[in-house]
Amino acid sequence: MRMRPLERWLLSTRIRAWLLRRIEAPRLLPRLHLPPNPRCLEIGCGNGVGAMVLSARLHPDRLVCTDIDPDMLRRARRMLASPPRWARGADTSQIELLQADAADLPFADASFDAVFLFGVLHHIRDWPAALAETYRLLPPGGVFAFSEALLGGSPLLLNRFWRHVPFGRDELSAALEDAGFRIERFRTIAAGMWCFVIARRP
Repeated sequence: MRMRPLERWLLSTRIRAWLLRRIEAPRLLPRLHLPPNPRCLEIGCGNGVGAMVLSARLHPDRLVCTDIDPDMLRRARRMLASPPRWARGADTSQIELLQADAADLPFADASFDAVFLFGVLHHIRDWPAALAETYRLLPPGGVFAFSEALLGGSPLLLNRFWRHVPFGRDELSAALEDAGFRIERFRTIAAGMWCFVIARRP
């Protein structure tokens, strides 16, 4: 679902970019055991920071970045056209931007070696369907690496106001296993409210 304008702005700040580059990517991207020049998908690319990080760190042969919000895709296109200083060495020629629903992605089975997501799952109304769709897009041995907020059901977190879909660690782990994934790593920070997950299709 589309974010409120305030959250859209917050996710486009330098602070969010710094967190993705310095906190999330270092916890998710090393030791994924991907093939050279992998085929990669990012779900919920936002303003394009994740795309730049994935391109610079993984050197993919193909990197497709989807978002359901056309405004965020416009922001991503602007970033790719004029990268920030930290990303000016990244090759953006292999990055494709596409408007798409995470629960119904227009790709054939086993199209990608790896799928990535940075704090987007709680914005997807039918997030278990998005997990099943991610599983479909991976071949055996393919990896799903993501960071995510574990918001739970507390009204104090204002989930209804922010249009967040709340779930906790147990619910997320069960949904990954129901989709067919084998969880290799599940770590949390911030008193258990943010997680880093590596899951693989057996």
